[in-house]
Amino acid sequence: MRHRNDATSIVLVLYALTCIAFAVPLLFFLGWGSSLVHWYGLDPTAGKLMGAALAALAVGSLVAATDPARHRIVVLTQLVFTGLAALALGYRLFLGPGHTHDVGWVILALLALFTLAFAAFYPVDRAPEEA
Repeated sequence: MRHRNDATSIVLVLYALTCIAFAVPLLFFLGWGSSLVHWYGLDPTAGKLMGAALAALAVGSLVAATDPARHRIVVLTQLVFTGLAALALGYRLFLGPGHTHDVGWVILALLALFTLAFAAFYPVDRAPEEA
C-alpha cells in the first residue's frame, strides 16, 4: 500500500509543477504570452482567474503529496477537476471549427493523462502500523 501512495505523491508533484507552468504565464504574462500560444481571444480576467485556480491546485497538490492517504479529498478534487476540464476542452476541440493546430490538444492530452493517473493511483488507507 505504501508504494501506491508513493506513486500518488509523484503524480501530485508532477501535477503541481504542470499547474505552476500554466499558472505563471496566465497570472503574469497574459498580454504577450497569449500571443505565443495563439490564445488571442483569451479574456484577461478569465485568464487571471484560471491562473489563480491553477496556482491553488498546485499548492493543494504539494500539501497532499506529503501524505496522500490523509489528503484523499485533495486528490479527489484534482481528479474531478482534471476530468471535467478534459471533457469541456475535448468538447470544444472536437466540435468546434478550426482547432487542428490549437495548443488545446496538448492541454487535453495532459488533462487526460493526469485524470487517468489520479484514478489509477488514488490513495489507499494507511495500515495501522503506518499511521
